[in-house]
Amino acid sequence: MLPRFWPKPSSGKRKAESQFSHEVSPPGAIQTLLNIIPLNPFESLATGNLLQTIFFAIFFGFALSALGEKGAPLARIFDAANAVMIKITAAVMQYARTAFAR
Repeated sequence: MLPRFWPKPSSGKRKAESQFSHEVSPPGAIQTLLNIIPLNPFESLATGNLLQTIFFAIFFGFALSALGEKGAPLARIFDAANAVMIKITAAVMQYARTAFAR
């Protein structure tokens, strides 16, 4: 015996179909290209919008390399951060190889 407040199995089917049955048209080519450019790069990082994040990283890299000697200290910081991430990845892969080889 089901409690009184539980709906019958077929009672909500038509309501759900009518609620979500509108058609969605895909955005045009120009709107798709404009959606690649992030309005806020930190928001695109936080929401996981990968295409906007990649676009910002490439644009930032071009701007940093265009600065030349002025941007060299920041480029060295990013190179050091890259080396740290490669070391961490190598350590994790070494551990995974020995941990899962059993």
